[in-house]
Amino acid sequence: MELSPPSNSLFFLHALALTTLLLTILLPPAATVEPTTTDDFVEKSCASATRYPDLCVATLSPHASAIQTSPKLLATAALSVALAAARSASKSLQSETAAYRRMVGSTTSMSPGEAAAWRDCRSLVRDSVDQLRRSVKEMGGDEKTTAMMTRFQLSNVQTWASAAMTDLDTCTDGLSGEGVDGEVKRRVMESGVVDVGHMISNALAFVNSYGDVIN
Repeated sequence: MELSPPSNSLFFLHALALTTLLLTILLPPAATVEPTTTDDFVEKSCASATRYPDLCVATLSPHASAIQTSPKLLATAALSVALAAARSASKSLQSETAAYRRMVGSTTSMSPGEAAAWRDCRSLVRDSVDQLRRSVKEMGGDEKTTAMMTRFQLSNVQTWASAAMTDLDTCTDGLSGEGVDGEVKRRVMESGVVDVGHMISNALAFVNSYGDVIN
């Protein structure tokens, strides 16, 4: 008996099955793509871009939902938390004014070097607050806008934030000078100026990263 050739449809199904089998054998399994959450975005950004990642995560994670996955909002939030911390440090130093005056009035409590370091830190921290306030405003402030900035605006932010960090570095450097010890250093350090400097460093890292996006 003569066998009839397979129909075209049956031949096609056989070919398709063979092709599928070959692809399954030859190709590696597809990688699973995990969605990026807002918390993931903050943590990964802190880990990859900043010098103080633990402080970065601690200060920015509470703002993750507002930051979303926007490099600009991340930089703005980092500057904003640095501004809030700088204001707190400035207020803390200002509240010590009466104690400062009492110390100055006592010839045994404060050396001329300590008195100068105290005055300088108060002034420098106030100036850092102003520089950070200008930076946050230039980034868009409380508007939380993702609108692209100009290179000129970004340059302003970089200049002002860098100046704020220099202010705090100058303050802490002054505390390391000769003739500065004890109570003055303790009071200034307890105001949080070191952490503020680290927050500004983190914020600048994000500002610079955002600059790569708008180039």
